[in-house]
Amino acid sequence: LDHVHMFWLSFMKTQHISYMSVCFSSNPHMYNNQKAAWGGHVSLLRYLRDYHNLLDDKQDMAGNYAADLARMANTSRHSVAFLFLLEECSTARATSCAVLGVPVGASMDVIRKAYLNKARVLHPDRRQGLQNDTETQVVSDTEFDRLRKAYEHLTLENGVGSQCNPSHSISLMLELNASSNHVKQNDYNKLPNDAKEEVESAPIIPNDCDNPPTPTTQDVDLFKARLLAVLLEYGDKGLSLCNIKKKWQQVWPDAPFPQFANTSVGKPNNNKQQKRKGKLAEFIKSNAGDVVDVVKKELENQNGYYLVVVPKHLRKVHVEEKQRVLSFQEHHVVEKV
Repeated sequence: LDHVHMFWLSFMKTQHISYMSVCFSSNPHMYNNQKAAWGGHVSLLRYLRDYHNLLDDKQDMAGNYAADLARMANTSRHSVAFLFLLEECSTARATSCAVLGVPVGASMDVIRKAYLNKARVLHPDRRQGLQNDTETQVVSDTEFDRLRKAYEHLTLENGVGSQCNPSHSISLMLELNASSNHVKQNDYNKLPNDAKEEVESAPIIPNDCDNPPTPTTQDVDLFKARLLAVLLEYGDKGLSLCNIKKKWQQVWPDAPFPQFANTSVGKPNNNKQQKRKGKLAEFIKSNAGDVVDVVKKELENQNGYYLVVVPKHLRKVHVEEKQRVLSFQEHHVVEKV
C-alpha cells in the first residue's frame, strides 16, 4: 500500500470504523463512501473503491448518492469529489471496465491495451473469414459493438455515470405535479434543449425584494417542485421552517430562494425574526399551499412551538416509482433503436 492508503487504513481503525463493512457504526443509514463524499475526501473515496470495491451505487434514506452529497456541499474540494464519484465510481464505469476485463481504477493506457487485444479477436473483419455460420457472425458483431461502446464510454465520456437523487430532477418533479403545472411534462419534452435549460435554470419567483413582480404560473410551479424536493430530503416528517432556505441552497445552488419581503438592516431582534418567519410561512402557504402544509409542533420540555413544512401528498416512494417507470421506458426505447 502507498502512504495515502496506509493513512486511511490507520484512520479507519483508530475511529473504530469497520472498513470491511459497508456502514459507519455511528450512522447505519449512511455508507462509507457517502460519509467520505460529504467530507470531500477524494483519497478516501479512491481507497474505498480500490481496496473494498465500494462504488457509488447505493442511496441514503433521502435518496441521495454519494455524488449528490458532494455536489450539495458545494465547495471546490467537494466539486473534485463529485467529479471523481461521477466518473470513477459509477456502476456504468464498472460495467464498461468489466466488458474490457480491466479493474475499475484502470488507467487509460491499460484500457486502451485491453481494447486493442479484444478488438483483434472480435473485430467483424477478422472473424468473417474464420466463421461461415451466420448466427455465430451476428453474435460476434454484437460482442464487438458492446466492446466498442464500452471503450468509447471510458475514453470519450470518462466513464461518467448517472448517479442522481431522482427528486433533484426538476423535469421529474414537474411531471409529478402535472395536474397543477403550467409546464406539463409532455410540453416540456417537446421543448428544444436550450429552452429546457432556460426553464430549469430560471429563477423560481423573481427575487427583487424592493419591487417584486407578480409571479407567473411557471414560476410558482417551479417553486413547488423545488420545495418538494427539499422536503423529501427528510421524508414524511418535513423540515423546520427556519432551515428551509439553508437546505434549499444545498439542493438548488443555482436557483436562489425567492425574496418575498424587505429585510432589516443590522442585527434583528427576536420580534423581527418572528415576523420574518411569519412572512416566510405565509409566502409558502400562498404559493405552495396546495402541495405542502405548515404545521405547529410543540417544543419538548418548554413552552412554545416551532413551524414545520411537510409535503401534503407526495412521498419519496412516489418519486422512486416514477423513476422506475421512466427508466423502464428509456431502456425499452434503447432496445428498439
